[in-house]
Amino acid sequence: MVFGDEYNDIEMLKSVKYSFAMEHAKDGVKAAASYTAVRVEGVLRKLLPCSLPGKFLPPHTMPLPAVETAAPDSQEIC
Repeated sequence: MVFGDEYNDIEMLKSVKYSFAMEHAKDGVKAAASYTAVRVEGVLRKLLPCSLPGKFLPPHTMPLPAVETAAPDSQEIC
């Protein structure tokens, strides 16, 4: 899994299955990625429960919106 937002990230974004362009990235960068994301933390919040079954995430100091990414549901990625 990779995250990118600049043209120099395009090769990296194309080289992995789960690539995320940040929402503020240029259209060419977004086209190279599989998904777009508002914040890296939003994607990680969805994926960490997959890798830590039965565990819970500690509360965050800053609340994050419930839906932050165009990525598929965590069940699909898991």
